[in-house]
Amino acid sequence: MEKKVSISDAAREVAVEPHVLRYWEVELGLNISRNAQGHRFYSAKDIRLLGQVKYLKEQGFQLKAIKLLLTDIEQTYSMDKASLEKLKDQLNERIWQEEEQASQAPHTARIMQLHPGKHEDTHGLAPVPYPQNNYIQAEEKLRHFEAMMRKMIRRTMEEMAAESEERICDKVTTRLLKEIDYLERQKSELHEKQVKLLQDILAEVKGKELEEAAATEEPATFSRKPGKKEKNKEKKRKLFAKSGGE
Repeated sequence: MEKKVSISDAAREVAVEPHVLRYWEVELGLNISRNAQGHRFYSAKDIRLLGQVKYLKEQGFQLKAIKLLLTDIEQTYSMDKASLEKLKDQLNERIWQEEEQASQAPHTARIMQLHPGKHEDTHGLAPVPYPQNNYIQAEEKLRHFEAMMRKMIRRTMEEMAAESEERICDKVTTRLLKEIDYLERQKSELHEKQVKLLQDILAEVKGKELEEAAATEEPATFSRKPGKKEKNKEKKRKLFAKSGGE
């Protein structure tokens, strides 16, 4: 069973006074549950909705504008600051224009007799009849205005969503290009390292080959001719051998 709380607990969670919740309920036409004694009880969904209403109020939205946004309040609540500011200005401007037009419309008044059963002298003032269809016309005008505002809200939100998608695409493209550029630089640096390593290996191999070649050629290159002392010793050896033979 869903847990519900009293108006005082709900007001504490939303961080407003209880009378504010009552006022919002009336102005926004909210359907808040009541028990047998007529006491209000708020569900978690109700409290979340009221928290969103409070947030939009803090952003400068009129209650009339918030009422039009109730069906899309989740999407509105998740908008970024710039989009929310744009939507607020458009809604508040249209509501102000509608109120201005309504205030300039002619009004008719009905003069009530103090004693309807008696024909009193009205000093020449005849009762002004009140048109019966004025209320119906006002209701139709209000419904037309709300439908127009909701249509404008949907169109504005769609435009903002499209702009958000475009910004996201731009960010993704920019990020992707940066990643590709980074990978290209990494690839170029890796190639340079590979070339240098290959050159170092070739230089090392070539150096070893030169050392080995020099080692094999060293005996022939550094063979000495007999010196004078060696020649003299050889002559003395031969003379001694000859004298001994005789």
